[in-house]
Amino acid sequence: MIPNYITVQQFVERHSWPPIGGLRHLLRQRKSNGLEDCGAVTLVGRRVLINEIKFFNWMERRKDERA
Repeated sequence: MIPNYITVQQFVERHSWPPIGGLRHLLRQRKSNGLEDCGAVTLVGRRVLINEIKFFNWMERRKDERA
């Protein structure tokens, strides 16, 4: 299966959460919050790309950890 990577702007246009400021914060913290380790975020040059499926899987895991 080919991963579906989209830009930050495309992500914000498709999803109402997180807002752009919150998403940028999560992306800046990607090494410490696990986004990079789970493969939800990758860099191509200076461009940040998000794998939607892995991002929302990461979000669900974090929600379950906090419950």
